[in-house]
Amino acid sequence: MPVQALRTVIAGGLGLAVVLVGGAAVAESADVTVTFDENVPTDSFRIANTSLCRATVTAITIDLAGSAGGLVFDTAPGGEGVNAYEPFGLRAGGEIVTEVTPVADGDRSLTLTFSALAPGSAVEVTIDVDDRLVSGPLGQAQVAGAEISGATVTATLVWPAGAPQRASGTFGADAVARIAGRSCAVS
Repeated sequence: MPVQALRTVIAGGLGLAVVLVGGAAVAESADVTVTFDENVPTDSFRIANTSLCRATVTAITIDLAGSAGGLVFDTAPGGEGVNAYEPFGLRAGGEIVTEVTPVADGDRSLTLTFSALAPGSAVEVTIDVDDRLVSGPLGQAQVAGAEISGATVTATLVWPAGAPQRASGTFGADAVARIAGRSCAVS
């Protein structure tokens, strides 16, 4: 069927494309948004289910390996990071976290499993992140937004009456990764 119209609407900081296909509106948006917040000594990641398609999130992996700053998790004194360190912690939404992979000092990957992160819900985790650049813009103890660019996030999404689907996104210089699962019909 031919596409009849394409329009982008900005609402609450999220881009939403609505495509009319044969008279039916189909929404395409970020289903998961992961935001990194640098804050000495405790950095955080906010994982938000922004799905308009009623998808739940059952797992998420944050992988720093491709980051521009060579980022690592700094969870113990005297290890890969510099100055302050902070082990993994849950700030919000911990009641739905069912499993967390252990994160050792210097690791680059963190996986969380959820009972179901529902649309409109969020989980916030705390952990120190340091860069490995000798001359980073904020030094090695603090991460500038652009230093996380290239790091990836992979989510497992489940739609009502649907099979799980894995989808990935990449952090940009704005320290946000947006993961789009699939399009869905909206009314």
